[in-house]
Amino acid sequence: MDLVELSKKWVEVTASIDFGKINEALNNLAKYNAMFVERYNAFDKWWQTAGAKIVETIQKINTPGYSEEKKKELVKSYKKWGEYAWTTNSILKFNYFSSLPNSLEDADKRMEKYCTLDNVIDIKNKLIDKGVNVADLEEALFNFEKGKYKSCTLILFALIDHELILKGFKHPPKENQLEGDFKLGFSAICEYKKQNKKDYDKSFLFSNLYFLNLMEALMTLFKPTENFTNEPDIINRNYISHGMSNRAVTKIDCFKVWSALYSLVILLPVLEDIKV
Repeated sequence: MDLVELSKKWVEVTASIDFGKINEALNNLAKYNAMFVERYNAFDKWWQTAGAKIVETIQKINTPGYSEEKKKELVKSYKKWGEYAWTTNSILKFNYFSSLPNSLEDADKRMEKYCTLDNVIDIKNKLIDKGVNVADLEEALFNFEKGKYKSCTLILFALIDHELILKGFKHPPKENQLEGDFKLGFSAICEYKKQNKKDYDKSFLFSNLYFLNLMEALMTLFKPTENFTNEPDIINRNYISHGMSNRAVTKIDCFKVWSALYSLVILLPVLEDIKV
């Protein structure tokens, strides 16, 4: 085919092309490419931080080499840490709770080295990134830095209450009510656990471990008071918020509540994403 014939063929072919559709396709391609790049960058940022730790832990924990007995040991350990009101934060390795503490004193002693101002600042900044009230977090940090641990925990407990209310769990309507009141505190925690436990039981072992740990920790911190007749050894939201506590609030107490807020706001959504 000579140049003239080739030119004629080119004209015939190009005349049959709908360039409007091609331009539309190219524009759509550019749009989805931009969306892909945005999602990829977001995923890459997540991978470099929490994601890498999560996947590493899944590889270590959720392996065929773990016997049912070993899995039961892990469940026992993670729940026990939660019973002592310890859950994860931005500093701990994601498999830190695999070692069962001997007692409350043992758990607190192991965690004491993490209860630093720098670590609280790190937690605070990550919570701000997730949209938690900046003024409240700054005031809580100020109180922590000044050793005003009771006033710090009052703010933190209020922020946890806020997150639990946003879950939207409600009591059945009372007479003459169109809808029921929000479930608060311990009631909201129990409702979340009830609605999600079956899904977590079937999920990655890692997801279930941290779900169980966080639920235990929150239930410990928000445990009902029995008419304020027997204050627990572990800090309790109801005793603190209602002015009924007769014990000093320590730095360790305060850091437990910082960690609980971190886990509720930052860890729990990740667990929800990977539980299925």
